[in-house]
Amino acid sequence: MNCIDVHRKLTTEPNSRNAAINAHLKECSACTKFAESIGQFDHAIHKAASINVPDGLAERILLKQSFKQQHQLRTNRFKLYAVAASVLLVFGISLGLNYSPGQKDALSLGDVAINHVTNEINHLHENNNVQLARLNRLLQPFNIKLKKPIGHVNYAGACPIRHSRGVHIVLNTENETATLLVMPGEYVASRTSLIKGAFKTAIIPTKNGSIAIITPKNSKADLEQNIENSLNQAIQYI
Repeated sequence: MNCIDVHRKLTTEPNSRNAAINAHLKECSACTKFAESIGQFDHAIHKAASINVPDGLAERILLKQSFKQQHQLRTNRFKLYAVAASVLLVFGISLGLNYSPGQKDALSLGDVAINHVTNEINHLHENNNVQLARLNRLLQPFNIKLKKPIGHVNYAGACPIRHSRGVHIVLNTENETATLLVMPGEYVASRTSLIKGAFKTAIIPTKNGSIAIITPKNSKADLEQNIENSLNQAIQYI
């Protein structure tokens, strides 16, 4: 079961928890957060629906209304709809003027990678000692295998990255913490780099998409290149 299936199932049945869903939530932190939020929303709806309405409340409200107030309400609604229609029209025209066929995404892949790490910053502090066999189980659906370790893996999990699912890996190497985002389907023509906020990233083209290497901005100058070299020696497409 992938992220799309889990989101679809939880949207229609917020409390649904079968073996496939539980297994996916254990591996995917993004879907776990989604499950918690939709569960809280469902609980709030049930709580609101259980509030007792005093007897005769509707009748008292209706009696208090006058024909003048009802007329004013209809007038205000008409004005509101007119304003909303105008806003939507302007917004639609703006989209038409600003959109071009080649403008597929507002953010570059480097921006997406750094934002992903920033949004899941807690993974940088984990120390789960993920073994190579478990890491390869996560990579296997994407036809990727590592022939040997590339460093001490503190965290590894599947998660959605922009247009598709990928794998989020946090490793410690050369006494530095780095993040790898395996992004199948996200193709780039050549190696690119970006420095943004507290991080820098290198986007590496691969056979089935790309891999982002994200490190602290003040990390060793050759850290990214050393990790890339280790990946090239270890990665195997199956």
